[in-house]
Amino acid sequence: MFSARYPEYNYPLYNNFLPSKKFSCKFTDAHILVEYEKENGKWFLKKLLHEYSYEFDKSVTGEKTFSITDAFEFYCDSVSHFISPALYDSFYVTADLPVRKYQYEKEQWQIALPSFYFFNDNEIYNDLEKAKSLDEQYEEEAK
Repeated sequence: MFSARYPEYNYPLYNNFLPSKKFSCKFTDAHILVEYEKENGKWFLKKLLHEYSYEFDKSVTGEKTFSITDAFEFYCDSVSHFISPALYDSFYVTADLPVRKYQYEKEQWQIALPSFYFFNDNEIYNDLEKAKSLDEQYEEEAK
C-alpha cells in the first residue's frame, strides 16, 4: 500500500511546526507491506514492512532544508506459537535484551538474512560498519 500527501491540504494553524518554530514539517509519502502465512489453519504475521517520509522547511524562508525517512522491517522465519512445552520456561520475563549480558557466537550469524526491502543491503551494512566491523561491535556489546 502507498500513501501520498494530498497537495491541496493546508496544515491548520501551527500544528506542523517543530517546537522551536524554526522548521515546519510535512508528510510526503509512506509505504506499508504486510504478509501473512497460514499454518495449521491459523494465520500468522510473516512480514511487516513500513516506511514514511517527511520534509522539513525553514519557517522563515519556506526553503526545503532536509527530509527524513523512517523505516521498519520485521520478518518472521518461524512461528513461535508452536514451541514445545519443554521450551516454555526458556523465555525471559522481559525482553530488554540490550541490557543483558550475552555470549556473541559469530557462527550463529552465518545464515543469510532477508534483504532489506526499502534500502540497498550494502549501503546499510557499509553505514553500520563505518567505525568498526559488526562482529567487533557485537563482541564489545556482549562484554
